[in-house]
Amino acid sequence: MRSNKEQSIHGFMPNLAEQEVENTTIKQSITTTSNLNKEKTRRTIRIGILSTLVLCTIVVLGVATQKFKKKTNEMELISIQRSISQAAAFCYAAEGTYPPSLQYLQENYGIYIDTNNYIVHYEVFASNIFPEILVFRIGEG
Repeated sequence: MRSNKEQSIHGFMPNLAEQEVENTTIKQSITTTSNLNKEKTRRTIRIGILSTLVLCTIVVLGVATQKFKKKTNEMELISIQRSISQAAAFCYAAEGTYPPSLQYLQENYGIYIDTNNYIVHYEVFASNIFPEILVFRIGEG
């Protein structure tokens, strides 16, 4: 049997085994909370990286589309100018003079120009000198 002194000491001091269990439970709780916080942080970082990659992809695709559109427009202008130049050269070879006007090329050589989208500057200096041909897209600066 324990003495009163021993009982009073044991009454205030918990058993060592109980303390260890309590400490272990607290440590596990802290570890679990820490692991959850780490996982949330990792998830947030992953979402941030993924969002950045998606945004960068959208920007790159937008820039590429604009460059492609600009290049296509340039190629259309060159193609129209080349067609008019070839028709003028064909007219010179067939008739001995360059066409006096763009309208003459349209009427006699099948040149079609979309006047809603393009303006053509066609200037003849002399019938034996190749005309100045410039093509512009309407609405471009």
